[in-house]
Amino acid sequence: MCGISGIYEDYIKPKRFIKSTLNIMNQSMVRRGPDAQGIWIDKKINFGMAHTRLSIIDLTSKANQPMISFDNRYVIAFNGEIYNFFDLKSELIKQGFRFTTNSDTEVILNLFIKYKHKMLTRLRGMFAIAIWDTKNKKLFLARDPYGIKPLYIAKTSNGWIFASQVKAILETNILARDIDQKGVDSFQLFGNVNEPYTWFKNIRAVPSGSFLEIDKNLKITSTFKYWDIADSWIRASKFSSKNFDRKNVINNVRKFLIESIKYHLVSDVKIGILLSAGVDSTILLSLIKELGLKNIIAITVQFDEFLGTVNDESAIAADIASHFGVEHYIRKVSKAEFEADIGLITLSMDQPSIDGVNTWYACKAASEKKLKVVLSGVGADEIFFGYPAFTQIPKIFAIYNNFKKLFFLKFFLYLLCQLLSQVTSKKKWRDFPGLISNIDNLWLAKRLITSINEFQNSNHSESRFLKFRKYNFKDWILNLTSKNLKNPELRISQLDSLGYLRNQLLRDSDWASMSHSVELRTPFVDAHFLKNLEPYLSSFKFFPNKELLIKSVIKEIPDYVISRKKTGFNIPINKWYSEICNKKNKKWLQKVAEIYELQF
Repeated sequence: MCGISGIYEDYIKPKRFIKSTLNIMNQSMVRRGPDAQGIWIDKKINFGMAHTRLSIIDLTSKANQPMISFDNRYVIAFNGEIYNFFDLKSELIKQGFRFTTNSDTEVILNLFIKYKHKMLTRLRGMFAIAIWDTKNKKLFLARDPYGIKPLYIAKTSNGWIFASQVKAILETNILARDIDQKGVDSFQLFGNVNEPYTWFKNIRAVPSGSFLEIDKNLKITSTFKYWDIADSWIRASKFSSKNFDRKNVINNVRKFLIESIKYHLVSDVKIGILLSAGVDSTILLSLIKELGLKNIIAITVQFDEFLGTVNDESAIAADIASHFGVEHYIRKVSKAEFEADIGLITLSMDQPSIDGVNTWYACKAASEKKLKVVLSGVGADEIFFGYPAFTQIPKIFAIYNNFKKLFFLKFFLYLLCQLLSQVTSKKKWRDFPGLISNIDNLWLAKRLITSINEFQNSNHSESRFLKFRKYNFKDWILNLTSKNLKNPELRISQLDSLGYLRNQLLRDSDWASMSHSVELRTPFVDAHFLKNLEPYLSSFKFFPNKELLIKSVIKEIPDYVISRKKTGFNIPINKWYSEICNKKNKKWLQKVAEIYELQF
């Protein structure tokens, strides 16, 4: 796990100091890779790239980057892990390729020599890749299908600049820091900045599952979506869920889940797990133990404010750790520590987010235990229909369709939602009558963090990011995925994976873990795993409350885990924000604005 960056500019125009620019970007991302830093510059042209390394696979200096291919033609800077690199390496050796390291980076280089961009579908893992062709002076950039690893690119006055973090690009002072209204609007609406937008007009994310090439004329010659995970749910919808074999579904899900976890355990350093009191991390721990991994450390964060309440996960997590016989580290976090860490947390975000603080503290705890790699259960809810929305939205939609012909329904809905808005103090209820007519809008109603009317009446009302005519979110949904699905559960799973998981959970997992020099791995978030599950996805709705996951393990999961009400990964952040803001006599959002104004 690392940070990569690079700059490619017109050598005819006045040159900038390439080396100093790369040094600046490397230093700004040093927490992503404190073990080694490297810079490579093409002396014949105005191009260079940099790498800051967190050593996980092949800990020797031979595996440092940027790495040059055996034929001296290609140079790579790579961020991520390729879990099936050993399988790919064995195949390449049979074809005559020779290796000087035990790293996955060298495997990628040789695969690129053999297959060029077609190699991408063969990589199982999380990655952002930059490869420079010294002969044709061509830059190749690519990201993994889910978009687990970030990669940003910006057009400069003389060419292009790219990096693993937005802030790394900003630190060079090459670009103007003009705010992107679309990025700001998506944050106001969803609590995150939806890709490909960023907080800044001149910087864009390389789209997930895509690659692009920039030629010697500094033109993007090709941009290609090599793997669109949205297609998995489309293909899944073609498999009938009628008369399915329950045992067959359970056995295959277990097989593919074990396969994914086994790949995610590839490491030359010790591995930990972020353990909550929920089903997902418990299942993960159970299967890890089945696979024979020893000396694993489970990490749980505890808050005094939650002691004795349903939100306290530490006691149950301790019982789970004991049940499976693993070392358990409970890390207590106080309000005083949070108050001291606010500035650092905010600066670590790279882009604004309303989430991720919980993961930040869990990874802080992992770092304290000298762990470089932790596994997380993130992504299980999206695939295995774990959120309440998977049952709530189809029921609401069905009820609406059964009664929509009643002339008084709209009036009744309007009055009911107005009342609910007043009773609950949630203005979002007022939007509900305009969103009930289809699954997509109901999903958006669930994911929006603010009222549409409130947003429209704010100072962001001139934005064209979303077209609000009669609450028509079609343009935004098409931007997310052009694929439509009639199956409500599959559609919610698809939208949650392409929207919430990709833009919120995975991005938060990256910045929160990397700020502590910890690599966070997600066995449930794996494009090959998803593809393997396609024939069975439509039947998952017949396994409520994660029954499918629970039946995938040999060792019995304790009843207190299965019966526990879903609470999420909680932190008493709202209470702390309020108390800290009152203490300092200013609103939390003003504090955030001050920090962002300073940094961005």
